[in-house]
Amino acid sequence: MPLGRPIQIRLNVEKQILYEHAADRERKPLGVYLRQRLEGEDALRAEIEALRHELGGEIAAARRDIAGVRNGRQDEARGEVNGERTVDNALLIELLLLLRANTAPDRMAMIHAELQRLGLSVWTYNSGRP
Repeated sequence: MPLGRPIQIRLNVEKQILYEHAADRERKPLGVYLRQRLEGEDALRAEIEALRHELGGEIAAARRDIAGVRNGRQDEARGEVNGERTVDNALLIELLLLLRANTAPDRMAMIHAELQRLGLSVWTYNSGRP
């Protein structure tokens, strides 16, 4: 896809230095580095939205399952509705933990910022939340 005309932006001096060092480490011009970061963030946002759409119902089901465990309703805790298995929560949790384990800290910070922007809580092991 052809590129549009160049644009100028002003950055905080400290951020500019950080971006220039990061671009140098990747042996890219600053403009290319910033464009790729912006495009990468756009792709990440699209993926997050797709995941939110796909997992929205699954998260609600997992919350019901957790509530079922707390209230002693084992059919709900196993992810069953009317005797049918709805979600393999162990698989879902394992998948989410694997994704977190394989995400670089700078990407994780970006994901956490997006979650907060969307008004969602960031889960941490010690948060006391399910």
